[in-house]
Amino acid sequence: MRHLPAFLCLLGLLAGCAPPAERCANRVERQIAALDDAILGGEAALARGTRWVNQQIYTTQYQPCSTGKTGFCRTVGSIDVPVERPVDGSVERARLAGLRAERQALLARRDADLAACAAPARR
Repeated sequence: MRHLPAFLCLLGLLAGCAPPAERCANRVERQIAALDDAILGGEAALARGTRWVNQQIYTTQYQPCSTGKTGFCRTVGSIDVPVERPVDGSVERARLAGLRAERQALLARRDADLAACAAPARR
């Protein structure tokens, strides 16, 4: 049990050392999965009539100066705040149609891409 942390670290390192063919196949599958997620999110937004988007809010803070000046210095930063926005149904349906078409194109050439990943690299 005392060797478990070292074993887990070694296992994590080996997981990052996947063969190039496996990394290539994972990339192909991740592209399809990302499109699936975008399609599901779009369908949910269309059903709700709203979409969550991140809006940047700018903040101003006053902190003691660390540059040698006396007093306070102003620092400006930004944070992302999720905001619910209404969705235009026709625009969202067109976007979903484009995503579905892109997914079909990826599925049509997935087998060829996976075969290219499995082919040994030629020099």
